[in-house]
Amino acid sequence: MQVRTLAALVVLAFAGAPAVAAEYLPGAPVTLEGKVTGMQSKRAFWLEVEGKPVLVYTTNTQQQLMYVGQEVRVDGSISDDFIKVTDVEVNARSVKTVRHNRTLAVSADETTP
Repeated sequence: MQVRTLAALVVLAFAGAPAVAAEYLPGAPVTLEGKVTGMQSKRAFWLEVEGKPVLVYTTNTQQQLMYVGQEVRVDGSISDDFIKVTDVEVNARSVKTVRHNRTLAVSADETTP
């Protein structure tokens, strides 16, 4: 009797879990595209994906010029670290710029300052 009750409670607990948790299983491969919203450290940055914050960890070899507003594509795997800063954390294998949002003005007229 107690085993059935416990099993029913476990089923109910998992039924109420958010869908996001089911999508992102630790160690699962993932590809995300989004906009950089901030820098966490020298090797980590915040990425907004469909309105949700994702913390992306990179390596020293992946360091590149990154800025807030840059749109990037991240290929990697979901972090299985037990200390979570946010719901979704990714260990990046590659980070590629999708589109630059900075506008550089170049003039053909040499007299224009």
